Amino acid sequence: MNNLSVRMSGLLVAGLFMLTSALMGQGMHGMEPGYMMQGGRPMHGMQDGRGAMFKLWKLTEYLDLTEEQGAKFFPRFNEHRKRVAQILEEQDKLSAAFMEQVEAGKVGKGATEAYMKQMGQLKRAHLEDYEKLLRDAGDLLDDEQYARFAAFEDHFKRQIKARMGNRGMRQDGMRGRKSGKRSKVKKDKD
Repeated sequence: MNNLSVRMSGLLVAGLFMLTSALMGQGMHGMEPGYMMQGGRPMHGMQDGRGAMFKLWKLTEYLDLTEEQGAKFFPRFNEHRKRVAQILEEQDKLSAAFMEQVEAGKVGKGATEAYMKQMGQLKRAHLEDYEKLLRDAGDLLDDEQYARFAAFEDHFKRQIKARMGNRGMRQDGMRGRKSGKRSKVKKDKD
């Protein structure tokens, strides 16, 4: 089988995995690092269906998986995503509850320290699960694929950042418009 056929087979496996996930009600929410919807928008970046599918496609392409590798790799990857989705949901709930206390002025040093400890535990659990996924992939991937998988997150983030450039960034480093100021569209007079 030539390289193009192998790549197309890998993409086909990824597509079938995504379709199967969607039909089983799992959807495509939740690529690393976040999944849950809040206020009608995805949290933690590229986690909506299109972003997640794009990332999965890029991962498949970057690793150049065979059909057999894809059939073994993606179920593990999906389980990892489910576990991380639970962790991130817990982080979001913890953060929201803590911010309510802060805004109500009902927070002290003890509550802050408890919050930091719980959040630290959740972040460590997230990192440990990701490291476990990386280690476990070693038995499925060849040496080059394994190295590429270990570097994929950083590679993907750099690629997205390069494509986006400074689009949407203000001089103060924040995204979007400053509060209360809107750009005016000039209408041409006919």
